[in-house]
Amino acid sequence: MKNAMNLMVVEDNSRARRALTAYLSAQAGIKVTAEASNGLEAIK
Repeated sequence: MKNAMNLMVVEDNSRARRALTAYLSAQAGIKVTAEASNGLEAIK
């Protein structure tokens, strides 16, 4: 995708994080580039 929006998914529930990542990755124009289980992990 040339102009994809890069997203980081941050969610403490691993099942919800996987589902959200799968859903967002299937959308046109969205690329999930990272995942984290909490805010502290996200900013590292």
